[in-house]
Amino acid sequence: MEDFSIVKKLSQGGQGSTLLVKHKAGAASAAGDVTMVLKQCKCENLKEANAALKEAKVLQRLDHLSIVRYHDVFLAEEGQYLIICTLMEYCTGGDLAVHMNTLRRDGRYL
Repeated sequence: MEDFSIVKKLSQGGQGSTLLVKHKAGAASAAGDVTMVLKQCKCENLKEANAALKEAKVLQRLDHLSIVRYHDVFLAEEGQYLIICTLMEYCTGGDLAVHMNTLRRDGRYL
């Protein structure tokens, strides 16, 4: 986590949060100097942690223009919690739900 600077919090849920982040200057990055989304999944036990890691593995295998690109996954600790951190592409226009709501509002179809 220390390699990233937080630009802003995008959302907060019961199991974690999503943050808009950038790599700090001098930090090694395969993704380069771009804005990315860091999804943090707070896990209370190994079962939850394994489920979050499985999700990250599925994202890693997907390669399609219409699917958010996965960059990396790593672990962090916060007190007694294990945090699974998934680093993904940032979609400047929002997620699919935002796009669908915009289309509906404008009377258009996908």
